[in-house]
Amino acid sequence: MRKSVKTLARCALLAALGVVLNYLASALPLAGIAIVAVAGFLTAAAVIHAGLLQAFAVFGVTAALSLLLTAQNLNPALLYTAFLGYYPALKSFLERKIRPTPLCWVIKLLLFNAVFALLFLISAQILLSQLGTQLPWAALQALGNIVFVVYDIGLSRLIGFYIRRVAIHVK
Repeated sequence: MRKSVKTLARCALLAALGVVLNYLASALPLAGIAIVAVAGFLTAAAVIHAGLLQAFAVFGVTAALSLLLTAQNLNPALLYTAFLGYYPALKSFLERKIRPTPLCWVIKLLLFNAVFALLFLISAQILLSQLGTQLPWAALQALGNIVFVVYDIGLSRLIGFYIRRVAIHVK
């Protein structure tokens, strides 16, 4: 019983911190994507400390509250909800279940491109005005894929660092 209470408290703290970070991202648009990515990392921390199911619960609570509380600038909460919030937990699942690694990369890239295309179709004008560019779709997609691969590799390294240096001290 004590372990489940501790797990629930950890997940609640991670969700609360995620909401705070998403709120901060909505107030600081220039640092918004970076802050949202950090909020997404909290989902990875939930996987490490509580498990995959609880990590998706942390994502759900954080996404719902972020969408409700950041009405003045929904973009960070939408980015969190659409991809960066659940991706660390999904990444954990995919990397554990799908072998060989190239197949896992294909699936991750297909997922990213599907979400990217959906977001682009829904908010093409908003996205283009925020990027301040008139790049063709193919160029945006190629750039997005490069950024995604760098993000995925960086996330893997950050998770490894967290496990080696931080998680071992959390009881």
